[in-house]
Amino acid sequence: MKKLSFRFLYVVIAVLIGGSHVYAQNKLSKEVDSQLIFFEKKSDTHFLKEDYDILKQRISFFYSQNKLSLDDNVNFNRRLYAAYMSKFLNRSFKEVNGTEWNTDTLKFIRREIERLISEGKRDGLYEDNSISDQKINVLKKIFNDYDKINKFIASTKKISYDKFSVNDTFPFAEVQKILKNRDKFLNKKSYPYTTKCQRLNEALNSVTKNLFNSHVKYLDRKLDKLSECYKATQTTADGVDSALYASQLVYRELYYDMMKNQLQVLKKKTKQDSYIYKGCEVKKEYDRLMKKLGDQNDRAYEYFEAK
Repeated sequence: MKKLSFRFLYVVIAVLIGGSHVYAQNKLSKEVDSQLIFFEKKSDTHFLKEDYDILKQRISFFYSQNKLSLDDNVNFNRRLYAAYMSKFLNRSFKEVNGTEWNTDTLKFIRREIERLISEGKRDGLYEDNSISDQKINVLKKIFNDYDKINKFIASTKKISYDKFSVNDTFPFAEVQKILKNRDKFLNKKSYPYTTKCQRLNEALNSVTKNLFNSHVKYLDRKLDKLSECYKATQTTADGVDSALYASQLVYRELYYDMMKNQLQVLKKKTKQDSYIYKGCEVKKEYDRLMKKLGDQNDRAYEYFEAK
């Protein structure tokens, strides 16, 4: 009879403990559910990574302590991931629809995309071809365009030319190619997001001026290096030194006229009759360089007259 009583007591205690545990789980489950509902209602005026991480850690901790059931753990993580993914994507698109495109924010979005994909696939929460996946692919395309344009802008700053013989010319064909690509990147239909970035727009619009300045600098240096070329001599095949330019007429034909043609490239126009170097001080710099060339021609004339 005593053994039966003890067994009955054990059963009662076990039932009470089990019931108490279930009650505690249910109570905690409701608390987490309330926190999730609060999170789901939060606005996306800023990124909610910290809120997401804290709540995710709480769910994981409670489950590891057997304070949440398996079903609750799975359900809460799915809801939390879905809510955060939605808010993160909404906030990300607001950023790339703006004009600032803060570099630190862009870095965060890139990192968070990779994290959400990695964790989502690991936990069976990320679905290929889902709406979220499609939006993430759009963001990836935007960042690819952003990187491509930045690389292009950097490359335009490196264009230079350091050959200064009379026949050498600034690579204007390359300039035209660069400007054509620049215009492509400024096309809103082809690049609907990156064209909203003020920083990129300013950099792209400065490409023309940078190329023009490089071209003018080259011509300036060339005129300086060849400023007294009318005095130059050359050695013939039989070892005799002779004047490179035998007369003012030869000098004008082989130097002045050729340099004038090179200066006139600055004033080349498009089919729409605007300067290729649109927005730059084309006339001012052309006139200045032509005066410099004219002064050289005057000195050459005096030199040949004195011979």
